[in-house]
Amino acid sequence: MQGFNRLAMTIIALALAVLAITIALLPLQSFDLALRSLQYLRAQALIYSTTTRIVAGIGGLLLLGLALAQMFIRQSQYVPVRNTGSGYAQLDLQTIQRAVDQALGQALDVRSGKAQVQGYGEGVAIYTELELHPTAHLNDTLAYLHQSIREEVEERLGVAILTLKSKVKTQPYPNAPHSQPNEAGSAPELDPRQPAWDLRELRRRLERGILNQPNVVDLEVVLGYHPDGASVFVQLFLEKTAPVPSTIANVERLIHTIVADDFRLSVYELRVTSQIIE
Repeated sequence: MQGFNRLAMTIIALALAVLAITIALLPLQSFDLALRSLQYLRAQALIYSTTTRIVAGIGGLLLLGLALAQMFIRQSQYVPVRNTGSGYAQLDLQTIQRAVDQALGQALDVRSGKAQVQGYGEGVAIYTELELHPTAHLNDTLAYLHQSIREEVEERLGVAILTLKSKVKTQPYPNAPHSQPNEAGSAPELDPRQPAWDLRELRRRLERGILNQPNVVDLEVVLGYHPDGASVFVQLFLEKTAPVPSTIANVERLIHTIVADDFRLSVYELRVTSQIIE
């Protein structure tokens, strides 16, 4: 049905373009032709019987109903699933929509969000509109969210993501009053809405420490903020001869040491993936 709609719109656009060019090149002849056509239709209407008019009216109403149905009734759409062996499979867009909504609901520092999923012959395009907390780290939050969406849609559901774009809106920063000592002369208490620890410093420490590990060529670190802890997601790029299980185990121990011992934070979630560099 989507292909038929595109074909119909293409034909209508071409017809309108030809009509516009004809009117521009032959304005008087086009006007005369239109006037003669209207006069012919008026003459034919005078000889039509009542039955003919009723049938024509019913036909017009049916065509109008079909047009409105195409506009307002959403047809079920499907997109292909990759890597299904010798067979062929399709998945409905509603399932993908629910998967993206679930990823939005579980994303850290996302106050609210909505997603739109559009299906195409090769995969889906996903557009999200997000509202973040004022203390959210934009790069880490978006990286975590996009990674979660790709894991749900591409890895778990097997559907290719052609486009993944996000529009972000953050709440304004609260107006912080000037620091005033309390009656006892001590420093004021920290605003609980402000971050309790330095997210960027933890990421720098993790990157330096992991890059010093044997067989690690490069990495990507994504952190999720909690007032008393962090979620850590690491993508490792390893040498071809690297012992993958032991390398990942060493990196996980190092992460726990830095987060728990050095920064005195809890590790809420830890995920380490690896890729061999050829």
